[in-house]
Amino acid sequence: MRETIERHARIVLQFSGGKDSLATLHLCRKWWDRILVVWVNTGDAFPETIEQMARIKAMVPHFFEARSDQPAHIAKHGWPSDVVSVEASTFGRLVRGTSGPTLQGYPACCGANIWAPMQAAVAAAGATLVIRGVKKADARRGEEGPGAEIDGLEFLLPVWDWSDMEVLDYLCGQGVALPDHYRHTKTSLDCRHCTAYLDENAEKMRWMSMMHPELSGEVQRRLKAIRHAVMTDVSHLTKAIL
Repeated sequence: MRETIERHARIVLQFSGGKDSLATLHLCRKWWDRILVVWVNTGDAFPETIEQMARIKAMVPHFFEARSDQPAHIAKHGWPSDVVSVEASTFGRLVRGTSGPTLQGYPACCGANIWAPMQAAVAAAGATLVIRGVKKADARRGEEGPGAEIDGLEFLLPVWDWSDMEVLDYLCGQGVALPDHYRHTKTSLDCRHCTAYLDENAEKMRWMSMMHPELSGEVQRRLKAIRHAVMTDVSHLTKAIL
């Protein structure tokens, strides 16, 4: 890490507030004075995340809050979903004039509200090194591995070879308190109204029902509407299979 970091004058650490980015932040503690910590506020963050970011901002010398407007984005393009019926897409609603929720694939939503604003913040900072809390074992991650160089950016991934348990053990050993929701779920919180990533968000949904029941009710309403939209197409598919 030292050799890589000392080659660069402008460095961005991409911070989500999850356990992996938290471990990465503390692994880089001795270089905090040289690192800009960047978080993207999508306009739909949990209050717990807002409070966490206030603590991080007070702790590190350089912190930048990039912004997007996820509520406005989904109002225009639809709710993010793991499964998207063409009939329920913006195109489908336009050409068929059907009713019901409009859906979009979650990569489009995250791309517009997290990835693009983060990329813009990196470019605005003039960074040549990006530090990320990405692990090889993660179910979802980019193609770049440690030492990758893309469009003039070098990537440093300090926890790349770690397991989830090693991340947790490190944080415990450093006396770093995990966000409270990790007592109930293994994932970061991200957007309050996210209706995607359901393969890993079931525990988060139960946590929401306890801590934010009104919000949970709205998300559950959306999930049920998504299920109905998707199952309509599934029924057509089933009828067509001989």
